[in-house]
Amino acid sequence: MRRRRAPLPSSPSRTQSVYDMTLAAPSSIRDRTQEFSAILQSARASHNKPPAPLGTAHVPPRSDFTRLAAQVGKDIQQTSVKLAKLTKLAQRRSLFDDPTAEIQELTYIIKQDIQALNSKLTDLQRLRDATRRSANKQAGDHSENVVHSLKGRLGATAEGFKKVLKMRTDSLAAQQDRRSHFMSTQTNTSMFSTPATSVALDLGQGSLGSTATSFQPVQPPAPGGRHTALVTAPRESTYHQARADAVRQVESTIVELGQIFNQLATMVSEQGELVERIDANVDDTVTHMNAGQNQLMIYYNSIAGNRALILKVFAVLLVFLVVWTVIL
Repeated sequence: MRRRRAPLPSSPSRTQSVYDMTLAAPSSIRDRTQEFSAILQSARASHNKPPAPLGTAHVPPRSDFTRLAAQVGKDIQQTSVKLAKLTKLAQRRSLFDDPTAEIQELTYIIKQDIQALNSKLTDLQRLRDATRRSANKQAGDHSENVVHSLKGRLGATAEGFKKVLKMRTDSLAAQQDRRSHFMSTQTNTSMFSTPATSVALDLGQGSLGSTATSFQPVQPPAPGGRHTALVTAPRESTYHQARADAVRQVESTIVELGQIFNQLATMVSEQGELVERIDANVDDTVTHMNAGQNQLMIYYNSIAGNRALILKVFAVLLVFLVVWTVIL
């Protein structure tokens, strides 16, 4: 068995040094409880703060041109939805279920929308022209493309509206023909189906006395039939007047659309002139690039042809340097 060593007696000097360190330790410790509490409170405050919505912290403010362009695009989309509804209504061919009032209301609304969009597009073009001077080339090209795209969409919407109005005109004409044909057929049928009264005339004795002649006179119309005819005439007049008003409204709308098309054509012609100028500048740039390439090829050929002369010159210079070095 191993014997346990007895602990070494501690010297008085070592015990004194440990005691001195214990007394000196509290003077070197700093109380950071308040700092820790402040950090903890700030962390709690930042944790309880609601997070900012995504996409709003670094979004730059939108310009007037961008806001107006977005509004014009939204309005064109809404007008296209209304035009689709009007197309469905105009495609109906029923003679007795014709939504004339709804079609006229939608026609008026779409016409007002197209006129408002045309004026907004003019304002947008003015903003584009005003901001082109201060913006860089890339922003100017982007604005030009936006205006051109909106013009194309508005022109397509107006063209679709014009086609729907022509379809409505053809539908009204077809309904009028069918109604006229139906009324003429009904009149002829009523005339041929009028009942007659047989009247026997006794001519007495003689060569004609033994013969009873029967006549089929036309029976005069009853009072009720006359009243029906008088009531039907105002109804027909009202119907024809309503159809004439609808046709006139469609024609006036087509005329106004023609004016809008003329304005759009003017804008498109201006865009066409700008595109032609850009095309001419591109052609000039291509011509200059070809000329520069030809000059580079000429210079390259001259360098390739004088390569031997250059080598001879370098050889002469090298010999001259060697001789000069040897002499010195």
